[in-house]
Amino acid sequence: MKDYDCEKCGACCSYKWSWPIFRRDRSDATDIPQEMQRTDYPLMKTENNRCVALQGEVGVAVKCSVYNCRPTACRKFEPGSELCIEARQNIGL
Repeated sequence: MKDYDCEKCGACCSYKWSWPIFRRDRSDATDIPQEMQRTDYPLMKTENNRCVALQGEVGVAVKCSVYNCRPTACRKFEPGSELCIEARQNIGL
């Protein structure tokens, strides 16, 4: 089994403008600062397909600035899953 070091990778948070998504009612976003949330759709804001909560250099060392209150989609994301591998491939890891 390949070792997926999330604190080094960050691919899941930096490859798609539509990620991470909130529940439709935004109940999983109550503790996330409003300035990090899109107002037109239940998503975190992104810059250059990268979640604004992601800090650090992808593939080197990263962390989530809202980790303790991150959206459900982020909590359920599995290292080594098909989505993880897709994200890693998309950014060249």
